[in-house]
This record gives sequence, structure tokens and C-alpha cells, in this order.
Amino acid sequence: MKNDAILNAIFTSIYAPVAVYHVTGGGDEPVDLIYDRVNRAYLELNDFAQEEIIGRRYTEVCRDETEEPWMKCMLKVAATGTADCCEGMCVRRTGYYVSLLAFSPVAGRVVAIVRDLSEWHKSRLNLIEKQELLQKLTTRLTLAEERTRRDIANTLHDGVGFEMVTMLNSLRSLREKTEGRDAKELLADNISRMEKLIENTRSFTFEISPPLLYEAGLDATLEACCGHMFGTNGVKCDFRSEGTEIRIAEDTKVLLYQMAHEILVNVAKHAKARNVLVMTRWGAKKVQLFVRDDGVGFDQSGDNLPSTTSGMGLFSIRERMSAIGGQFNVISEPGAGTTVSLIAPIRPAVR
Repeated sequence: MKNDAILNAIFTSIYAPVAVYHVTGGGDEPVDLIYDRVNRAYLELNDFAQEEIIGRRYTEVCRDETEEPWMKCMLKVAATGTADCCEGMCVRRTGYYVSLLAFSPVAGRVVAIVRDLSEWHKSRLNLIEKQELLQKLTTRLTLAEERTRRDIANTLHDGVGFEMVTMLNSLRSLREKTEGRDAKELLADNISRMEKLIENTRSFTFEISPPLLYEAGLDATLEACCGHMFGTNGVKCDFRSEGTEIRIAEDTKVLLYQMAHEILVNVAKHAKARNVLVMTRWGAKKVQLFVRDDGVGFDQSGDNLPSTTSGMGLFSIRERMSAIGGQFNVISEPGAGTTVSLIAPIRPAVR
């Protein structure tokens, strides 16, 4: 009587689709469930008539769903007495997604409450679809930017660079043929300026699209970037790598380099650091890149994340890393330096 009262109280107080089963077993193990009672919401959900299912085994009534999670979930509850839940697509209704909460208020009985999660599931699928689209757009944007950078770099190297070197050689030849002291000094000054201009152009070419990235890979490019950026300003920049570099998708490689370069430029201009460490860690499924400096740091609270020199901003870097399924983290405080971590999934390069 007490058990019936408990079941009646549960059954009459729940308006969601609910079914009560009693357990049948083989020895000590539950092997099936027999419909004891169901409410109208359950009948409407499954398009059943009450006389079709009461007293019948679950495996008879729902034979198409015996391999779905519902049966395993309810038998587990029957065996352990511990509540459990599961979710999945309803086999009998296309596009219908439900969750099931099962519990055993009294020995030998299982109560199953069903919730309609179809709209939530559609929203989740829609979100996943949008995230995948965002990732594709981010990939296209990254590669489009890189193509533009490489075009500019090639133009500077093959066109402007070649012309400047030709002019430099002409100035040197002219200086050798000139006899006047003033004229020689003027030519020497212009030669010095041209040499500096060529050096700056090469430097700029390396920064916007280093050939090393395609010829030698990410590690070699980051190591060269450290020497190139901090070699003459008294800052010690070390590069280290753990694991073996893997040939990864071009958009991931380009994005990691671009983000690292932005962060290093920010360190060089604002951190006032004496020591910088750039490090990559190569795993089977992910690659981590982090930059650590001993500079002035910054306050991470509120909206105080600094922008990089390009105006990209650390928030934008986080968004672009997230779009490829990666992670971006910053640890900093005033006077204690900054550590920036980039983690990207490894996708094989298309050959």
C-alpha cells in the first residue's frame, strides 16, 4: 500500500510524459521492463493507445529502440537503484530529440520521465553549423590575408628590392669614378641611406610574410623572428621547442605565426622586458605556442587587455583562435610580466 501511494503521488504530480514499469529478471539481474501505467502525455508523445502497451514488455512495444540508450539506462536504474539520465533521437519520430530521467522510488519499479528537447537540439545543431561556418570563414580570411602579404613581400623583394640594389651598385660605381671630395662624401651618405633602406625593406618583407615559414616550418621561423626582432635592442629572446614539429594545415601555421608575431611586437614596444621566451610544444593532436616576458605586465581586470600594434587586440586573437577550435590564454599582473598561450588543434596539411 505504501509503495502504491508513493507511485500514485509521483504519477499524479508530473505533467511531462511519464511511464511506470515493473522489472522482470533472469535470476538476480533485470532483463526487461513491463508497462505498469503511463499518463496521457506519454501516450500522445509516442502515439500509443493505453490498451496497446499496459502489461506488455518494453522490448515488445519499443522493439525498434532496444539498442538505443533508454533501455540500458532504465535497466541500470533497476539494477542499482540509482537515478540516471540519457538523451538521444527518437527512432519512431523523425527529428524528435528527447531526454529521459529514470529513477526507482520503490524496489522493483522504474519511473521514466521524458522531456522534449527537439527545439534545444535544433538550436545546438544550428550553433554547431554556425561555428563550423565561422571556422571556414576564418580559414579563408587567414589564407586571403596571407596571400596578400606574400604578394606584397614578393613585389618588394623581386621588384622594389631589385631596383634598390641596382641603384646601390650604381651609386658605389659612381663614387669610385668621382674625384671631388664633396661629391664623394655626398655619394657615401646616399649609399649609407640606400643600404639602410634595403635592410629595412628586407626586414619588412620578413615580417609580413617570411619565406622561412614555407621553406623550413613554424619553429625555424619563430626562432628567426626572435633574433630579428630582439637582436639589437638588448633584450634576450630565447626560442625552445619540445617534441617533433608536424607538417600542419597552412591556415593553422600562418595564424599561429601571425598571432605570435603580433604578441612579440607588443612585447618589444610596450613590455619593457629584459628576457623573453618563445616556446612550442608539439603533441599528437595539438600544438601549444607560448610567449613569456619579464616586463611590466598589465591589469587583466575589466577591459584592460591591451591592443597589439596592428590594432588586432588580444580579444580578437582569442576569437580567431576559438574559430579554428583553439584556445588563447593570458596570465599577467602589473610588475610580474606576461605569459600568453596559444593552443591549436593539429590538422594534417593537404599535400
